[in-house]
Amino acid sequence: MKIIVFGNVPLASWLIEQLFLSNLELLGVVYDDHHSNEFSHHGMSFPAAKATCEKLGIKRISFTEAKELALKQPILGISVRYHKLFKKEYFESFSPGIINLHGGELPRFRGTNIANHAILQNVKRGAGTLHYIDEGVDCGDIVLREFFDVNDNSTAFDFFTQTLYALQEAATKLIKLIEEGKEIPRTAQSYYINELAEVAQEYKKKDLDKLKEITQEDLKNGMLDRKVRAFTFGDHSGAYLREGDNKFLVSKVL
Repeated sequence: MKIIVFGNVPLASWLIEQLFLSNLELLGVVYDDHHSNEFSHHGMSFPAAKATCEKLGIKRISFTEAKELALKQPILGISVRYHKLFKKEYFESFSPGIINLHGGELPRFRGTNIANHAILQNVKRGAGTLHYIDEGVDCGDIVLREFFDVNDNSTAFDFFTQTLYALQEAATKLIKLIEEGKEIPRTAQSYYINELAEVAQEYKKKDLDKLKEITQEDLKNGMLDRKVRAFTFGDHSGAYLREGDNKFLVSKVL
């Protein structure tokens, strides 16, 4: 099977290396001009995708060129946190489609900033999900879900790190399936919702802004520790207490 990867982050670099070492045909990678260490805050030992492709001699493909190639021959696209929007006429050019590596359990956690919301909700398990891209936000058919346990003291960054490991496990299984000539699993999310009674929810970036403030109600309900952990993520702004017009960031001593 011929494959094109879309991505810039270290996880994309990891996947590129795995495909390079596999028996599959990696036609090229759609990436941007990021510095090698630009995503060091992700906590992975891999550089930006550009550096990996240049090291391995993998062809750089433009976003437009990828679609043109897919219209001429069957190509599986794999998106790793790629920032551009895949419109319907674009992802339908690929056969069997474009698979996205999503850092959260679908259908329960669609959208962005999943690590923050998962800690706020005190989840006991998380997941990395491989799913086909469609017109909705993370609504496409599920390929694989790789679960992990969430520690009671986990921060949002801990959760994010675990999703990276889970996505590596799921992607490794996907590569093996394709190498063995097996059909790629594909289950509609409606099955999980209607048959397994799983909840579906979409989260947007703006949803976090109103949740960062630690209120008196949070203090009464014992939410202080959880809120602080939910917004502990590298150099991102954390949870805060307000006094008048002043905001005081609150951090957890680890």
